Amino acid sequence: MLRTKSGPYAQRLAEAGYITIATDASYQGASGGEPRHTDKPVYRTEDIHGMADFISQYPGVDINRSIINNGDGED
Repeated sequence: MLRTKSGPYAQRLAEAGYITIATDASYQGASGGEPRHTDKPVYRTEDIHGMADFISQYPGVDINRSIINNGDGED
């Protein structure tokens, strides 16, 4: 079950045939990580690199043809 804010957006893309990943940013969301409610560009950059590394391991993923959407998918 997708529990992130971007989850429904990722779900719609997956239903259309795309390989997707949805996460909460570090130190945000439902996790218990510390520090809380800290938003720094370096953390976002690390998150994006980690997601790309993770999803690139799946069959069918061509990291050179990938799109990173760091938005929340809200209309």
